[in-house]
Amino acid sequence: MKRHTLVLSDVHLSQAHPFDPADPLWMRYRRREHHPDAEFAALVDHLLEAYGDDRIEIVFNGDVLDFDAPWVKDGESSFDELPPTDEGCAEQARLILADHQPFFRAVAKALAAGHEVTFMSGNHDIELYWPGVRSTIRDELARLVASLPDEDRRLDVVDLERNLRFRSWFHLTEDGIYFEHGSQYDIHNSVRHAAVPLTKEGDRIHPVLGKLAFRRAGARMGYFNPYYEETFYMGLFGYLGHFARFYAFSRRHIARTWLFGSLSTVREIWEHRHKYERLEEGRAALRSELGVDISDEAIDATHALRTRLAEETMIPVVRELWVDRVALAAFAVVAVALAAIVSGLVACAITAGVVVALFVVYELVTPKPDIRTYDSAPPTVLRLFDIHGVRAICMGHTHRPFARFSEEGLYANSGSWCPAFEDQLCTKPVLDGRPVLWLTTERVAATGEEHLYGGLHWWRRAVLVADPEASRAAPAEVERRVEAVPLVVAPSAGAAAEPPSERAL
Repeated sequence: MKRHTLVLSDVHLSQAHPFDPADPLWMRYRRREHHPDAEFAALVDHLLEAYGDDRIEIVFNGDVLDFDAPWVKDGESSFDELPPTDEGCAEQARLILADHQPFFRAVAKALAAGHEVTFMSGNHDIELYWPGVRSTIRDELARLVASLPDEDRRLDVVDLERNLRFRSWFHLTEDGIYFEHGSQYDIHNSVRHAAVPLTKEGDRIHPVLGKLAFRRAGARMGYFNPYYEETFYMGLFGYLGHFARFYAFSRRHIARTWLFGSLSTVREIWEHRHKYERLEEGRAALRSELGVDISDEAIDATHALRTRLAEETMIPVVRELWVDRVALAAFAVVAVALAAIVSGLVACAITAGVVVALFVVYELVTPKPDIRTYDSAPPTVLRLFDIHGVRAICMGHTHRPFARFSEEGLYANSGSWCPAFEDQLCTKPVLDGRPVLWLTTERVAATGEEHLYGGLHWWRRAVLVADPEASRAAPAEVERRVEAVPLVVAPSAGAAAEPPSERAL
């Protein structure tokens, strides 16, 4: 029997923002018509029809849920926050699931047909660590499985525990595929220990820059699209025009949102920063998920690949939020004004020169975070091939889909299904299609040799299209089945594997 693995990540499911005819562009990207539920349900139906007799595992490789998007309260995206505790996160999970019934009904349909589903934690849904969140998802899927007609149900509800899995850090399959979201290699999103992503007290999720900056600033500026960073890059005149068009005569606030969001982010990260590594606790947590076969050496070697945390120096935190430069500018204005008042224009000019020189020195000596920490995982992640003895490494987080084959194996990223648009009206998606990794493992009966093939595919207009530059067909010695996914060559498929800049916030 063939074993197939469907991998997708960074779907960023959140509650639907209600339509406001008086303010139709505010958080437009979060409107229900931009949800990917129907497309995902159609993909699952397609795979079950074509490969239902084989073994399928669906892996959501992190950020399938977005706990950092504003939750909807009293018909409006609220700036209030549910607490990052087990109970608060479970409540937010219930709200998200209620707004994405078609998506999770498709997941339930795959489970009911006897296939496997694995939820991986990402930086936006690191809350999947909590037992209450897992129970919320499990209970909802059990309810949906039970509601399906008899002909769609091969799996009894009691078997969900075996076929539905949650992973707080990484996942290994029996056919040698390694899954990890990838945020541990991003200085803005890494936590002290991925298997136990908690504060030192252990009662709440460890706050990091990426989550809080998205939650308190990026996702609250509803006339920008936080899933496509180019919407934030406008230049001086672009920002002035944007402010005049959207903010100047509205009840929305951009400066206040940035100020309070940035200051509260810095305060919370500083308050909860710690150096408690939780190594033993992390090993135990990981073994409880993966089984006793995972060695301490493999766990520790994987943990050692993690980038340093932004909170260790706090410099990446204040620089990314521009708190340092705004504070320096405010200090300069006050210092120059005081010099002018107290000592006159000459002292004012001297003070201004000194302040400018100090600012230049600060810029020269202050470490700048490497842009590659969120643009892509570092080359050191390829050590995972040897650490875990795998034939494929699948990641997410960067929103950039690709698949590269080498002598070591397959290194791939499943890209993103999030509502990223190039325009404010949400008519120009960043990606022309929904990227997935579709991998097949098949054993040759004559030789006993096992082959892994497939790679990056695109779900476009109800057709699963193999990217000709990022996928491999089955070897000649493997008998192809009639309904195998065709290697359809789409003109833009290769180019789409390197989409425009889409930063993982």
